[in-house]
Amino acid sequence: TLPLGWTGPERGRGYIGAAGTGVYVDKHPDGSRTLLWRVRLLDYDCETGDVKDTFVKQSYEIITTTTVTTMSPVGSCKASCSAAGFCCGTNSGCALPSCHQGCEVGLYEESVWSCIEKCQTMTECFQWNVAWGHSNLCTSCADTCDGEHCEPAGGCEHACHSLGLPAPPTTTTTTPPGPLQICKMKCADDGFCCGSDSGCERPSCQIGCELALVSATKDACLESCKGMTGCFNEVHGPSGSSWANQCTSCSSTCNGNHCEPEKGCEQACSNVFG
Repeated sequence: TLPLGWTGPERGRGYIGAAGTGVYVDKHPDGSRTLLWRVRLLDYDCETGDVKDTFVKQSYEIITTTTVTTMSPVGSCKASCSAAGFCCGTNSGCALPSCHQGCEVGLYEESVWSCIEKCQTMTECFQWNVAWGHSNLCTSCADTCDGEHCEPAGGCEHACHSLGLPAPPTTTTTTPPGPLQICKMKCADDGFCCGSDSGCERPSCQIGCELALVSATKDACLESCKGMTGCFNEVHGPSGSSWANQCTSCSSTCNGNHCEPEKGCEQACSNVFG
């Protein structure tokens, strides 16, 4: 005997309380639907007329499922092509690879840049690709491009970006410091805090670096330092000639002092020549 409220499929439609093999769906013209199913409401003995049990209450839950169709990467890429105004298909005109062709090419490339490089090599009229086979870049897209033979340039490259391909890793090239930079860094390490300009009518350590790198010997460098007197001196360094002002202030870099410690220029000679 089937339990009251039972809606299982056993025994099929026509037996007491049986729902058969499924729910009946009555579709209406306005798009709505009515779901119908059978429920056993009474436990009744047909021979004696005795009612053994009656159906009182039961809840039912209608569970619906929604199927979501996800566009493929190529489909999404081609939709992006159309949205951006690229109107050719697999075949294109003006000897330009189309955006649609870029979508197919990009599937076999490892990065956006290799995809773009591939697009830029597609210059011949007839192309072959494992994705679509043969294509013609020298036909006309007039039917889909408002009478134009080809879509705007850059369609294939647009597709490479639309596919979301990874960019190649970036590399950073660090140039090691040259002799002049090394000397000036040593000045700072030794507490000489002025730049090319200095105060107290003394040549700075950094100016000494400039003089040292164009001097043949340490003695020649020291003589050049001695010649740096007064406020303004022309300095002939490794990068050419410039003027140094020795009557200004280095207070912004020397903790409020107008000049750095004495013998900065001479220290630079030692930095270079030892």
